[in-house]
Amino acid sequence: MVIERVLNLIPIKRIDNLLVDHEFIGHERLDWLRQNKLLCRIRVKSNNVVEHRSKKIAIGKLCRGVSINQTVTWHSKKKVYGVQLYIAARLTLKGLLIVVATKKPDSIIDDYSKRWSIKTMFGNLKSRAFDLESAHMTNLDRMDKLMGLLTIAVVWCQLVGR
Repeated sequence: MVIERVLNLIPIKRIDNLLVDHEFIGHERLDWLRQNKLLCRIRVKSNNVVEHRSKKIAIGKLCRGVSINQTVTWHSKKKVYGVQLYIAARLTLKGLLIVVATKKPDSIIDDYSKRWSIKTMFGNLKSRAFDLESAHMTNLDRMDKLMGLLTIAVVWCQLVGR
């Protein structure tokens, strides 16, 4: 797994939170994250199955009572992909956001919301405003330094823009 290679560079104790989109989940990965005590927030689709009151139901059905602009957090763990996880949901005008987590249930949705700004930044660097892909850079050391510099520049712009 990619995360194992990352952990060779960054110790687990230095990782505050993993923010993961639904394409990267499954029993093996979720169980690995839980066993390694990594705090993670993972978006799931409403048709994913959850065990609730000894029955398997679509996780969206569990969240059907969530009102617009309301965040609901279940403080008892439920099995998702066979792994005990916390679940939180928020309904907005854009739709239902459902996020599962290994620990710290009270901040699940707020923590996951930070992912959008990170995704936007990388989208801008990769293909929109900066068009990083057109550089055709293959030297990983140079790419690493460039990404670090660009990240600092983006954060600086955000701070100045406030």
